[in-house]
Amino acid sequence: MSLTTALRFLRPVDPRHVWETAQQAVDAPPGYTWRVYPAHTTPLSDPNVVWMADSGQGAAAWAIMRAGPDGAPLQDDWEELPPDEQPPSAYVEVEFTNGDRNRHPDILAAMIAWTPVPVAIRDDYTGKWTAVRWGGCPVT
Repeated sequence: MSLTTALRFLRPVDPRHVWETAQQAVDAPPGYTWRVYPAHTTPLSDPNVVWMADSGQGAAAWAIMRAGPDGAPLQDDWEELPPDEQPPSAYVEVEFTNGDRNRHPDILAAMIAWTPVPVAIRDDYTGKWTAVRWGGCPVT
Protein backbone atom coordinates (compact mmCIF):
# COMPACT_ATOMS: atom_id res chain seq x y z
CA MET A 1 0.00 0.00 0.00
CA SER A 2 1.39 3.39 -0.90
CA LEU A 3 1.05 6.50 1.20
CA THR A 4 0.91 10.07 -0.13
CA THR A 5 1.96 13.03 1.98
CA ALA A 6 1.07 16.51 0.72
CA LEU A 7 2.39 19.92 1.76
CA ARG A 8 1.06 23.32 0.69
CA PHE A 9 3.10 26.50 0.92
CA LEU A 10 0.64 29.18 2.03
CA ARG A 11 2.58 32.26 0.92
CA PRO A 12 4.65 32.95 -2.21
CA VAL A 13 7.81 30.86 -2.38
CA ASP A 14 10.23 30.06 -5.21
CA PRO A 15 9.09 26.69 -6.61
CA ARG A 16 12.62 25.94 -7.82
CA HIS A 17 13.85 26.05 -4.23
CA VAL A 18 10.95 23.83 -3.11
CA TRP A 19 11.80 21.30 -5.84
CA GLU A 20 15.51 21.30 -4.94
CA THR A 21 14.62 20.65 -1.31
CA ALA A 22 12.17 17.91 -2.33
CA GLN A 23 14.94 16.14 -4.25
CA GLN A 24 17.16 16.22 -1.17
CA ALA A 25 14.29 15.06 1.06
CA VAL A 26 13.73 11.92 -1.05
CA ASP A 27 17.45 11.14 -1.37
CA ALA A 28 17.33 11.57 -5.14
CA PRO A 29 20.16 9.57 -6.74
CA PRO A 30 22.71 11.07 -9.17
CA GLY A 31 21.11 11.59 -12.57
CA TYR A 32 17.62 12.06 -11.07
CA THR A 33 15.29 13.23 -13.83
CA TRP A 34 11.98 15.07 -13.91
CA ARG A 35 9.76 17.02 -16.27
CA VAL A 36 8.15 20.43 -15.99
CA TYR A 37 4.74 20.74 -17.63
CA PRO A 38 3.42 24.23 -18.36
CA ALA A 39 -0.13 24.97 -17.21
CA HIS A 40 -2.84 22.97 -19.04
CA THR A 41 -0.35 20.54 -20.67
CA THR A 42 -0.49 17.54 -18.31
CA PRO A 43 -2.67 14.58 -19.27
CA LEU A 44 -5.29 15.87 -16.79
CA SER A 45 -4.97 19.45 -18.10
CA ASP A 46 -3.94 20.81 -14.70
CA PRO A 47 -4.27 24.62 -14.72
CA ASN A 48 -0.99 24.89 -12.76
CA VAL A 49 2.64 24.31 -13.67
CA VAL A 50 3.47 20.69 -12.74
CA TRP A 51 6.93 19.35 -11.88
CA MET A 52 6.97 15.55 -11.95
CA ALA A 53 9.82 13.17 -11.19
CA ASP A 54 10.25 10.28 -13.57
CA SER A 55 9.25 7.12 -11.70
CA GLY A 56 11.46 4.14 -10.86
CA GLN A 57 14.68 6.03 -10.07
CA GLY A 58 15.36 4.59 -6.62
CA ALA A 59 14.47 7.72 -4.62
CA ALA A 60 12.75 7.31 -1.23
CA ALA A 61 9.46 8.63 -2.69
CA TRP A 62 7.95 9.77 -5.98
CA ALA A 63 7.60 13.56 -6.00
CA ILE A 64 5.07 15.74 -7.82
CA MET A 65 4.85 19.50 -7.38
CA ARG A 66 2.21 21.96 -8.55
CA ALA A 67 2.86 25.71 -8.65
CA GLY A 68 0.59 28.56 -9.62
CA PRO A 69 1.51 29.99 -13.02
CA ASP A 70 3.84 33.02 -12.89
CA GLY A 71 3.93 33.03 -9.08
CA ALA A 72 0.15 33.26 -8.73
CA PRO A 73 -1.78 31.17 -6.19
CA LEU A 74 -2.61 27.60 -7.19
CA GLN A 75 -5.72 27.31 -9.29
CA ASP A 76 -7.78 24.69 -7.47
CA ASP A 77 -11.27 23.30 -7.83
CA TRP A 78 -12.06 21.47 -4.61
CA GLU A 79 -15.79 22.15 -4.38
CA GLU A 80 -16.59 18.42 -4.51
CA LEU A 81 -14.73 17.81 -1.23
CA PRO A 82 -16.35 18.24 2.18
CA PRO A 83 -15.44 21.65 3.64
CA ASP A 84 -13.18 20.16 6.33
CA GLU A 85 -11.12 18.34 3.65
CA GLN A 86 -10.67 21.29 1.28
CA PRO A 87 -7.06 22.44 1.26
CA PRO A 88 -6.10 25.98 2.19
CA SER A 89 -5.22 28.42 -0.59
CA ALA A 90 -1.56 28.09 -1.48
CA TYR A 91 1.13 28.93 -4.01
CA VAL A 92 2.95 25.58 -4.24
CA GLU A 93 1.93 22.02 -3.36
CA VAL A 94 4.25 19.00 -3.19
CA GLU A 95 3.16 15.37 -2.90
CA PHE A 96 5.40 12.46 -1.94
CA THR A 97 4.21 8.90 -2.58
CA ASN A 98 5.86 5.65 -1.55
CA GLY A 99 5.17 2.35 0.19
CA ASP A 100 7.29 2.99 3.29
CA ARG A 101 5.29 5.04 5.76
CA ASN A 102 8.36 5.25 8.03
CA ARG A 103 10.07 7.64 5.58
CA HIS A 104 7.28 10.24 5.54
CA PRO A 105 8.16 11.91 8.89
CA ASP A 106 11.75 12.41 7.68
CA ILE A 107 10.58 13.83 4.36
CA LEU A 108 8.19 16.21 6.14
CA ALA A 109 10.87 17.31 8.60
CA ALA A 110 13.29 18.09 5.75
CA MET A 111 10.66 20.08 3.86
CA ILE A 112 9.48 22.08 6.87
CA ALA A 113 12.93 22.80 8.34
CA TRP A 114 14.05 25.22 5.62
CA THR A 115 10.82 26.94 4.59
CA PRO A 116 10.51 30.69 5.18
CA VAL A 117 6.70 30.57 4.86
CA PRO A 118 3.90 28.70 6.65
CA VAL A 119 2.91 25.32 5.23
CA ALA A 120 -0.11 23.07 5.58
CA ILE A 121 0.19 19.27 5.73
CA ARG A 122 -2.53 16.82 4.71
CA ASP A 123 -3.09 13.83 6.97
CA ASP A 124 -3.25 10.94 4.51
CA TYR A 125 -5.58 8.98 6.77
CA THR A 126 -8.17 11.67 7.55
CA GLY A 127 -7.77 13.96 4.54
CA LYS A 128 -7.67 16.97 6.87
CA TRP A 129 -5.13 19.78 6.55
CA THR A 130 -3.08 21.09 9.48
CA ALA A 131 -1.22 24.42 9.29
CA VAL A 132 2.31 24.65 10.64
CA ARG A 133 5.20 27.04 10.16
CA TRP A 134 8.90 26.49 9.59
CA GLY A 135 10.53 24.53 12.37
CA GLY A 136 7.16 22.98 13.25
CA CYS A 137 5.92 25.99 15.26
CA PRO A 138 2.14 26.45 15.04
CA VAL A 139 0.77 29.22 12.87
CA THR A 140 -0.83 31.94 14.97
